[in-house]
Amino acid sequence: DGHTLAAENEDHTLNLYDLSNDTGPRTLGTPSASPTVEITNSIVFSGDSRLIASSRANLSSAQVSVWEVSSGRLITQFPGSAVNFSADGTTLVVGGSAGGAPALRDLATGKQTALSAGASAVVDVAPLAGRQTVAAAMEDGTIRFWNVTTAELVRTLECPGHSAATSVSADTTARWLATGCRDGSAWLWDLAAPSGGPRQITAATQQLATTLVRFSPDGHWIAVGVKDQLVIWSVLEGREINRANLPESQLPPLMGAAADIDTRSIQALAIGPDS
Repeated sequence: DGHTLAAENEDHTLNLYDLSNDTGPRTLGTPSASPTVEITNSIVFSGDSRLIASSRANLSSAQVSVWEVSSGRLITQFPGSAVNFSADGTTLVVGGSAGGAPALRDLATGKQTALSAGASAVVDVAPLAGRQTVAAAMEDGTIRFWNVTTAELVRTLECPGHSAATSVSADTTARWLATGCRDGSAWLWDLAAPSGGPRQITAATQQLATTLVRFSPDGHWIAVGVKDQLVIWSVLEGREINRANLPESQLPPLMGAAADIDTRSIQALAIGPDS
């Protein structure tokens, strides 16, 4: 609803800021014991803004946490490397770091139902509005679509450069799907044209990069974050309309002397409701 901002801290806890006043943040979660080797794949609000979910993963395990926004109360925790909410907020779509297809988890009962035909780790998930379908970005370079009613795999797309998929986002009409790939490229797919290929939004880089894609709530814009570049793409015009570079920043204290870390790489991305 645009009233609350979630921001991740260096220790992987979350701060919630009320944008209507200047009070300090409320902190969710417990600090990571090994923050430099742990990553956060997902930070997502439910559609009604009542809940927030986050997924954290390290080399040996991954965990999803769900909190109530108003009280900060922890609702549930369970294994998972990526997470998103269904349109009605009653079901979670959960990816596993050990491989396999995503699973559907009922928030009320905790019952989890695996979808079919998964082969590698899931790093991002996006429900398709108005359809019983969810899309998942997979480390094997595919974007896979599952029917959440029948648990069947219904469609598969691939990153054109054959690199891992790093993010996925769908517009509110479920016609357009944006995907980010490990080679720095981003693509726009017209799901209503099953035989057509994707339109390229950003070109591949010479270095591996986590490419983040997110639609604006009205579906008119796509924001792409790749390394230190922020690109805004117009879906209606089919072209890039703005680009910005992140300024250089100081190395976070927890990183110590790890001077080879790129401090200008975009790590999270969202577009506000009044964009």
